[in-house]
Amino acid sequence: MHAIIEEEAMIERLCRRMPRAPEQVNRVFEADAEILALSRLNHAHLLFSTDEFSAEDCFWMQDARALGRNIACAALSDILASGGRPLYYAHSLSIDARFNEAYLTRFYEGIAEILVLAGAYFIGGDFGRARDWRCTASVIGSAEKPVLRSGAKAGEHLYITGPVGAGNLQAALSLHDLPEVPFSAPGFTLPIAALPDIMAHATSCIDTSDGLFNAACALARMSDCGFALEAIPYLPAAEKLARHLSLPLSMLAFCECGEYELLFTSPAELPYHRIGRITESGRTFDGKHVEGFSARARAHTDMQSYLEEMQRLCAGL
Repeated sequence: MHAIIEEEAMIERLCRRMPRAPEQVNRVFEADAEILALSRLNHAHLLFSTDEFSAEDCFWMQDARALGRNIACAALSDILASGGRPLYYAHSLSIDARFNEAYLTRFYEGIAEILVLAGAYFIGGDFGRARDWRCTASVIGSAEKPVLRSGAKAGEHLYITGPVGAGNLQAALSLHDLPEVPFSAPGFTLPIAALPDIMAHATSCIDTSDGLFNAACALARMSDCGFALEAIPYLPAAEKLARHLSLPLSMLAFCECGEYELLFTSPAELPYHRIGRITESGRTFDGKHVEGFSARARAHTDMQSYLEEMQRLCAGL
């Protein structure tokens, strides 16, 4: 009984650090479900997304605040990619031994920072303990005119909201002991500033959670078109690590630990990284045909064989 009371007190302390929705009817622990009066929707489309995060995502774990920011960015990006505004965030969190109270407090601070940036609110969730940490995050948003992955047309520009490589950099530093590398992994950014242009000008959109190349393939598949990728803006820290390890830079675009930027198409001239164009058919990367290129880790029995295959394929580009 004493442990339950201590856990409830800790949850109440953590929730006080989070932005609370004015539409939320219940207090912490007051109801079995979180109750919202959805006045903010105003007859718009309801958007809903849920994602699970764990050690498999290879996020940078040394900084709890950065981990919280990363998870919030990753969860909210799905709403942005659909042309919507994030409204409410909730998560089911199972913590392992590293999540002591100080680490957990910093973790919640990181989430809160991103929610405040997005104008979204924390509405609750579930909390438990496990051998391995796991966080399932759910987000509710709204959009007057949702943007889909389909809709791209030949001749349109391909834009990305930020540099490529943050996710694969974090994965490399998480998977390998690299004490000689004199920097840590930069966290993800939330491209909330791009939302007005996504809403007004994007014909299709997706986040780069599975890597840039996989995101482009998804747009092409859903829009029944091709693409030509070129002039990729790589994150300087990720580019530095790739050169340090003598790895092809293109692995930052092809490996599937993405950075949660927005990849979108539009006929308009816009102030983002223009990394290519939509074509009638075919898929090219820096002029090389990549139609048969498979960038999925699940097709491999282990991480090492996946990385070796990716290095071989990327070296041939």
